[in-house]
Amino acid sequence: MHLSLSQKRWVFDDFDPVKTRRLQIEYGLNPLLAQCLSTVLQHQDPQQWLFPSIEHLHDPYKMKNMSVAVERLEKALRDKERIRIVTDYDVDGTTSSLILQSVCRLLGGGELIDYHIPSRFTEGYGFSVVAAQKAIRDKIKLIVTADIGVRDHEAVRVAAEGGVDVIICDHHLPAGSSVPDAAVAVLCPPQEGCLYPNPALAACGVSLKLAQALLFRSAKWKDRPNVVWKIIRSMLKVVAIGTVADVVSLATIENRSIVALGLAELQDMRSHSVG
Repeated sequence: MHLSLSQKRWVFDDFDPVKTRRLQIEYGLNPLLAQCLSTVLQHQDPQQWLFPSIEHLHDPYKMKNMSVAVERLEKALRDKERIRIVTDYDVDGTTSSLILQSVCRLLGGGELIDYHIPSRFTEGYGFSVVAAQKAIRDKIKLIVTADIGVRDHEAVRVAAEGGVDVIICDHHLPAGSSVPDAAVAVLCPPQEGCLYPNPALAACGVSLKLAQALLFRSAKWKDRPNVVWKIIRSMLKVVAIGTVADVVSLATIENRSIVALGLAELQDMRSHSVG
Protein backbone atom coordinates (compact mmCIF):
# COMPACT_ATOMS: atom_id res chain seq x y z
CA MET A 1 0.00 0.00 0.00
CA HIS A 2 1.23 3.49 -0.86
CA LEU A 3 0.12 6.70 0.89
CA SER A 4 0.21 10.17 -0.58
CA LEU A 5 1.46 13.23 1.33
CA SER A 6 -2.14 13.82 2.41
CA GLN A 7 -2.26 10.23 3.68
CA LYS A 8 -4.63 9.11 0.92
CA ARG A 9 -4.19 5.52 -0.22
CA TRP A 10 -3.02 4.99 -3.80
CA VAL A 11 -4.57 2.04 -5.57
CA PHE A 12 -3.20 0.70 -8.85
CA ASP A 13 -6.02 -1.37 -10.27
CA ASP A 14 -4.76 -1.67 -13.82
CA PHE A 15 -1.07 -1.65 -14.60
CA ASP A 16 1.19 -3.80 -16.71
CA PRO A 17 4.02 -5.30 -14.59
CA VAL A 18 6.10 -6.08 -17.68
CA LYS A 19 5.75 -2.50 -18.97
CA THR A 20 6.48 -1.18 -15.47
CA ARG A 21 9.69 -3.17 -15.22
CA ARG A 22 10.77 -2.08 -18.73
CA LEU A 23 10.23 1.59 -17.85
CA GLN A 24 12.12 1.16 -14.60
CA ILE A 25 15.14 -0.39 -16.29
CA GLU A 26 15.22 1.68 -19.49
CA TYR A 27 14.88 5.07 -17.79
CA GLY A 28 16.32 4.33 -14.36
CA LEU A 29 13.06 5.16 -12.61
CA ASN A 30 11.98 4.59 -9.06
CA PRO A 31 9.69 1.51 -9.03
CA LEU A 32 6.71 3.52 -7.80
CA LEU A 33 7.20 6.17 -10.49
CA ALA A 34 7.52 3.46 -13.14
CA GLN A 35 4.27 1.94 -11.89
CA CYS A 36 2.53 5.33 -12.06
CA LEU A 37 3.76 5.91 -15.61
CA SER A 38 2.73 2.44 -16.69
CA THR A 39 -0.79 3.26 -15.49
CA VAL A 40 -0.95 6.73 -17.05
CA LEU A 41 0.71 6.03 -20.39
CA GLN A 42 -1.53 4.45 -22.96
CA HIS A 43 -0.18 4.88 -26.48
CA GLN A 44 2.11 7.79 -25.61
CA ASP A 45 5.86 7.61 -26.05
CA PRO A 46 7.57 7.48 -22.62
CA GLN A 47 10.48 9.44 -24.12
CA GLN A 48 8.17 12.36 -24.88
CA TRP A 49 6.49 12.12 -21.50
CA LEU A 50 9.75 12.16 -19.56
CA PHE A 51 11.68 14.60 -21.75
CA PRO A 52 9.40 17.41 -23.01
CA SER A 53 10.84 19.49 -25.83
CA ILE A 54 10.13 22.72 -27.71
CA GLU A 55 9.57 20.45 -30.70
CA HIS A 56 6.43 19.15 -28.99
CA LEU A 57 4.65 22.46 -29.59
CA HIS A 58 2.19 21.75 -32.38
CA ASP A 59 1.82 23.69 -35.62
CA PRO A 60 -0.52 26.60 -34.74
CA TYR A 61 -2.14 26.44 -38.18
CA LYS A 62 -3.70 23.12 -37.25
CA MET A 63 -6.11 25.18 -35.13
CA LYS A 64 -9.37 26.11 -36.82
CA ASN A 65 -9.53 29.76 -37.98
CA MET A 66 -5.85 30.47 -37.21
CA SER A 67 -5.11 31.79 -40.71
CA VAL A 68 -8.08 34.18 -40.56
CA ALA A 69 -7.04 35.47 -37.12
CA VAL A 70 -3.44 36.03 -38.25
CA GLU A 71 -4.46 37.84 -41.42
CA ARG A 72 -6.86 40.15 -39.53
CA LEU A 73 -4.24 41.04 -36.94
CA GLU A 74 -1.61 41.64 -39.62
CA LYS A 75 -4.03 43.99 -41.40
CA ALA A 76 -4.69 45.89 -38.17
CA LEU A 77 -0.98 46.34 -37.54
CA ARG A 78 -0.26 47.28 -41.14
CA ASP A 79 -3.11 49.81 -41.32
CA LYS A 80 -2.37 51.30 -37.87
CA GLU A 81 -5.76 50.34 -36.45
CA ARG A 82 -6.37 50.57 -32.72
CA ILE A 83 -6.38 47.15 -31.06
CA ARG A 84 -7.72 46.28 -27.60
CA ILE A 85 -6.91 43.07 -25.71
CA VAL A 86 -9.85 42.08 -23.47
CA THR A 87 -9.30 39.17 -21.07
CA ASP A 88 -10.58 37.55 -17.92
CA TYR A 89 -9.29 38.79 -14.58
CA ASP A 90 -7.82 35.48 -13.42
CA VAL A 91 -4.24 34.23 -13.93
CA ASP A 92 -5.03 32.54 -17.25
CA GLY A 93 -6.64 35.74 -18.52
CA THR A 94 -3.95 38.14 -17.36
CA THR A 95 -1.10 35.98 -18.67
CA SER A 96 -2.98 35.80 -21.98
CA SER A 97 -3.17 39.59 -22.01
CA LEU A 98 0.58 39.86 -21.49
CA ILE A 99 1.32 37.40 -24.33
CA LEU A 100 -1.03 39.12 -26.80
CA GLN A 101 0.16 42.63 -25.94
CA SER A 102 3.79 41.53 -26.20
CA VAL A 103 3.47 39.93 -29.63
CA CYS A 104 1.56 42.92 -31.04
CA ARG A 105 4.24 45.29 -29.76
CA LEU A 106 7.02 43.06 -31.10
CA LEU A 107 5.35 43.31 -34.50
CA GLY A 108 5.27 47.10 -34.41
CA GLY A 109 1.95 47.71 -32.66
CA GLY A 110 3.42 50.14 -30.15
CA GLU A 111 0.85 52.80 -29.29
CA LEU A 112 -1.89 50.98 -31.20
CA ILE A 113 -2.36 48.46 -28.39
CA ASP A 114 -4.26 48.84 -25.14
CA TYR A 115 -5.98 46.37 -22.86
CA HIS A 116 -9.08 45.97 -20.73
CA ILE A 117 -9.56 43.55 -17.83
CA PRO A 118 -13.21 43.60 -16.75
CA SER A 119 -14.11 44.37 -13.15
CA ARG A 120 -15.95 41.44 -11.62
CA PHE A 121 -17.95 43.95 -9.54
CA THR A 122 -19.22 46.22 -12.33
CA GLU A 123 -19.07 44.01 -15.45
CA GLY A 124 -19.24 40.47 -14.11
CA TYR A 125 -17.65 37.57 -15.93
CA GLY A 126 -16.88 37.51 -19.64
CA PHE A 127 -16.77 39.92 -22.56
CA SER A 128 -19.66 42.23 -21.73
CA VAL A 129 -21.89 44.49 -23.79
CA VAL A 130 -20.50 47.33 -21.66
CA ALA A 131 -16.95 46.50 -22.83
CA ALA A 132 -18.13 46.28 -26.45
CA GLN A 133 -19.85 49.68 -26.24
CA LYS A 134 -16.78 51.24 -24.63
CA ALA A 135 -14.61 49.93 -27.48
CA ILE A 136 -16.97 51.50 -30.02
CA ARG A 137 -16.80 54.86 -28.21
CA ASP A 138 -13.01 54.62 -28.03
CA LYS A 139 -12.80 54.02 -31.81
CA ILE A 140 -11.20 50.60 -31.39
CA LYS A 141 -11.14 48.67 -34.66
CA LEU A 142 -10.13 45.21 -33.42
CA ILE A 143 -10.70 43.42 -30.11
CA VAL A 144 -8.84 40.24 -29.23
CA THR A 145 -10.39 38.41 -26.27
CA ALA A 146 -8.72 35.68 -24.25
CA ASP A 147 -10.21 33.32 -21.68
CA ILE A 148 -13.58 34.94 -22.42
CA GLY A 149 -15.71 35.59 -25.48
CA VAL A 150 -16.70 32.18 -26.78
CA ARG A 151 -20.02 32.31 -24.88
CA ASP A 152 -20.58 36.08 -25.20
CA HIS A 153 -22.68 36.14 -28.37
CA GLU A 154 -24.50 39.39 -27.60
CA ALA A 155 -21.38 41.42 -26.80
CA VAL A 156 -19.65 40.19 -29.97
CA ARG A 157 -22.74 41.12 -32.02
CA VAL A 158 -22.85 44.62 -30.48
CA ALA A 159 -19.16 45.15 -31.21
CA ALA A 160 -19.51 43.96 -34.82
CA GLU A 161 -22.52 46.20 -35.45
CA GLY A 162 -20.49 49.12 -34.09
CA GLY A 163 -17.65 48.49 -36.54
CA VAL A 164 -15.34 46.59 -34.15
CA ASP A 165 -14.03 43.21 -35.31
CA VAL A 166 -13.54 40.53 -32.65
CA ILE A 167 -11.04 37.65 -32.52
CA ILE A 168 -11.69 35.18 -29.70
CA CYS A 169 -9.00 33.06 -27.96
CA ASP A 170 -10.81 30.83 -25.50
CA HIS A 171 -11.21 27.31 -24.17
CA HIS A 172 -14.50 27.55 -22.24
CA LEU A 173 -16.96 25.90 -24.60
CA PRO A 174 -19.56 23.50 -23.18
CA ALA A 175 -20.15 20.40 -25.28
CA GLY A 176 -22.56 21.06 -28.12
CA SER A 177 -22.44 24.85 -27.79
CA SER A 178 -21.93 27.15 -30.76
CA VAL A 179 -19.41 29.97 -31.01
CA PRO A 180 -20.38 33.60 -31.79
CA ASP A 181 -21.22 33.94 -35.50
CA ALA A 182 -20.37 37.65 -35.48
CA ALA A 183 -16.71 37.05 -34.55
CA VAL A 184 -14.09 37.41 -37.29
CA ALA A 185 -12.30 34.32 -35.97
CA VAL A 186 -12.72 32.00 -32.99
CA LEU A 187 -9.64 30.12 -31.75
CA CYS A 188 -10.98 27.48 -29.39
CA PRO A 189 -9.74 23.88 -29.64
CA PRO A 190 -12.96 22.30 -28.26
CA GLN A 191 -15.16 23.90 -30.94
CA GLU A 192 -16.79 21.74 -33.57
CA GLY A 193 -14.59 21.09 -36.59
CA CYS A 194 -11.31 21.97 -34.86
CA LEU A 195 -8.77 19.18 -35.32
CA TYR A 196 -6.00 20.71 -33.22
CA PRO A 197 -4.11 17.85 -31.51
CA ASN A 198 -4.28 19.41 -28.02
CA PRO A 199 -7.86 20.21 -26.95
CA ALA A 200 -6.71 20.88 -23.36
CA LEU A 201 -4.86 24.19 -23.92
CA ALA A 202 -5.51 26.96 -21.42
CA ALA A 203 -6.43 30.34 -22.91
CA CYS A 204 -2.85 31.51 -22.44
CA GLY A 205 -1.83 28.47 -24.50
CA VAL A 206 -4.24 29.47 -27.27
CA SER A 207 -2.78 33.00 -27.09
CA LEU A 208 0.70 31.52 -27.39
CA LYS A 209 -0.32 29.64 -30.55
CA LEU A 210 -1.59 32.89 -32.08
CA ALA A 211 1.69 34.59 -31.13
CA GLN A 212 3.66 31.68 -32.60
CA ALA A 213 1.76 31.90 -35.89
CA LEU A 214 2.20 35.67 -36.10
CA LEU A 215 5.91 35.61 -35.32
CA PHE A 216 6.79 32.95 -37.86
CA ARG A 217 4.98 34.93 -40.58
CA SER A 218 6.59 38.23 -39.67
CA ALA A 219 8.86 39.66 -42.36
CA LYS A 220 11.20 40.77 -39.58
CA TRP A 221 11.97 37.20 -38.44
CA LYS A 222 10.69 35.06 -41.30
CA ASP A 223 14.21 33.91 -42.17
CA ARG A 224 15.42 33.79 -38.57
CA PRO A 225 13.53 30.89 -36.94
CA ASN A 226 16.08 30.61 -34.13
CA VAL A 227 15.20 34.13 -32.99
CA VAL A 228 11.49 33.31 -33.05
CA TRP A 229 12.03 30.20 -30.96
CA LYS A 230 13.99 32.24 -28.42
CA ILE A 231 11.07 34.67 -28.15
CA ILE A 232 8.61 31.81 -27.74
CA ARG A 233 10.79 30.21 -25.06
CA SER A 234 10.75 33.50 -23.19
CA MET A 235 6.94 33.63 -23.45
CA LEU A 236 6.72 30.09 -22.05
CA LYS A 237 7.59 31.44 -18.58
CA VAL A 238 4.30 33.33 -18.53
CA VAL A 239 2.28 30.61 -20.27
CA ALA A 240 3.46 27.97 -17.79
CA ILE A 241 2.15 30.07 -14.89
CA GLY A 242 -1.25 30.52 -16.55
CA THR A 243 -1.46 26.86 -17.53
CA VAL A 244 -0.73 25.60 -14.01
CA ALA A 245 -2.99 28.19 -12.37
CA ASP A 246 -5.92 27.20 -14.59
CA VAL A 247 -5.48 23.52 -13.66
CA VAL A 248 -5.77 22.21 -17.21
CA SER A 249 -4.68 18.67 -18.02
CA LEU A 250 -0.96 17.97 -18.19
CA ALA A 251 -1.60 14.61 -19.81
CA THR A 252 -1.07 16.14 -23.26
CA ILE A 253 2.50 16.37 -24.52
CA GLU A 254 2.13 20.03 -25.52
CA ASN A 255 0.85 21.17 -22.11
CA ARG A 256 3.57 19.17 -20.38
CA SER A 257 6.18 20.80 -22.60
CA ILE A 258 4.79 24.29 -21.97
CA VAL A 259 4.96 23.80 -18.22
CA ALA A 260 8.28 21.95 -18.09
CA LEU A 261 10.10 24.35 -20.40
CA GLY A 262 8.44 27.42 -18.89
CA LEU A 263 9.42 26.44 -15.36
CA ALA A 264 12.97 25.75 -16.55
CA GLU A 265 13.10 29.24 -18.08
CA LEU A 266 11.86 30.73 -14.80
CA GLN A 267 14.50 28.81 -12.87
CA ASP A 268 17.19 29.92 -15.31
CA MET A 269 16.07 33.55 -14.96
CA ARG A 270 16.15 33.25 -11.16
CA SER A 271 19.63 31.70 -11.22
CA HIS A 272 20.97 34.53 -13.36
CA SER A 273 19.36 37.21 -11.19
CA VAL A 274 20.74 35.66 -8.00
CA GLY A 275 24.17 35.21 -9.54
